[in-house]
Amino acid sequence: MQTTLKGVESGTIKLDGPTLNEFKKRKLLVQNAVNFYSVRRGEGFTTTIEKLETDLTPEMIATGDYKLKKFKPYNFDALGVPVASGNLHPLLKV
Repeated sequence: MQTTLKGVESGTIKLDGPTLNEFKKRKLLVQNAVNFYSVRRGEGFTTTIEKLETDLTPEMIATGDYKLKKFKPYNFDALGVPVASGNLHPLLKV
């Protein structure tokens, strides 16, 4: 049993289901999950920060600069500013 546990610790022995359950039941073995992640540069990786334009101005159109600039994508799902809908009734304020 001791040589089996040392083999499991070093990674040379893999246990089958019944033996693994027996060691867990006797609290001789604790199983831990290990997650690995691979991080690499994506296609949009850059070392410089470029500010995206938010507005198209008449000056950009007149000079043609808008062809060279990158614009921020427009969010059509945004709710916008809530509309003011009047005042509360005086008795509701009390």
